[in-house]
Amino acid sequence: MDVLGGILALAAVFFVFWLLQKGWDGLVTWVYRTVLYRSEYQEGLKILANFCFETDASVPDLIAACAAHVAGLKHAALHEASRTDDRITFKYGVAVIAPIFEVSVGFTREDSRTLGEFAFLNWKEKGGILVQQDVMKAVRKEIRAGIRAVDPNVKFVEGLWDDTETAPAGESLPVAQDPKALATDEGEFFDRV
Repeated sequence: MDVLGGILALAAVFFVFWLLQKGWDGLVTWVYRTVLYRSEYQEGLKILANFCFETDASVPDLIAACAAHVAGLKHAALHEASRTDDRITFKYGVAVIAPIFEVSVGFTREDSRTLGEFAFLNWKEKGGILVQQDVMKAVRKEIRAGIRAVDPNVKFVEGLWDDTETAPAGESLPVAQDPKALATDEGEFFDRV
């Protein structure tokens, strides 16, 4: 019985240390996001927001333009991870460890138009703040620029992060039901950061 009591006491000590570590990590993340690095955290949310687009350009032209524009960034750790007939994916990181972030652009051809979606698939944070945030922002802008280079009349639909932040305290903004109501011009999204 004494052995069982000792094992239970040891397990309880480990459990308390585990809870303290989780609490400390949560506290550090909260302080980073709300006090020390609040603007970086908010910009990170905007960077992670997906966007969709509609264009008349063909899928192969869009994939080639996205690849060319991202390759122009000249970051050694940024590389094209995969390419299919309807998707291109980029990773930032070295091959032997998990990437710092991975971004994908998918395309669907419908009649004479192409619909696409940009999304970060995964990313790393330190203290709740995005790692390599400046590179993520540059990749996002270059993909938009590549799409716009193929079709200057492309229609982008952004996420709702920028709209929810401008609501007065205690009020919420109505969500637009029409996606065209959310369309923005290139660069306008980050000009509001």
